[in-house]
Amino acid sequence: MDAKEKILEAAITCFCRDGFHLTTTRKIASEAKVSNGLINYHFQDTTHIFWEVIRYIYGLMTPLVRAEVAEATGIDKIKKVIEANFHLHVDRHPKYYSCILLSYYIATYDEELGKLHQEFYRSSIKTLCKILSEYYKSKNKKTLRPLELLGLAQSIWNEMEGGLLFASVTKDKKHNRMMRSQLDLLEIKLQ
Repeated sequence: MDAKEKILEAAITCFCRDGFHLTTTRKIASEAKVSNGLINYHFQDTTHIFWEVIRYIYGLMTPLVRAEVAEATGIDKIKKVIEANFHLHVDRHPKYYSCILLSYYIATYDEELGKLHQEFYRSSIKTLCKILSEYYKSKNKKTLRPLELLGLAQSIWNEMEGGLLFASVTKDKKHNRMMRSQLDLLEIKLQ
């Protein structure tokens, strides 16, 4: 792990523990066991560290989700996306998801972070639209108009995010029920 990565991991811990406004570069330096000067060398301020944390998390999680769904096709691919997000965010990396939740709040008044979220959301919805389109073609079902496809993709994504939020906020280790209900709902929507 290089110095920048070490700083980002320490920042994740600080943001989760102290929140955005109470996290300082000094706290991050202390957590990372590096000098404050090294942090200033890599980052302008705490806000820029936070942006980099979110980019770092998306950069780590996206390939993991893609690896989980690589072999799946059709509706199984969407199910795998939902399962992978639940397992990665709630089981394996809860601190990462806590930072993402914090970033949703901060994005309401931080234009740069808002753009980053919009970019990730658009990319995710585009991927879901492609998977749904392939699914409908393979099943010889009626072809959905672009807006119907977009609406279905957004609905699936938003419900998954809601399930993740519920599972992470309640700290419910039995979140498999939530994930199963998401998958059952998906089955109903695609009939």
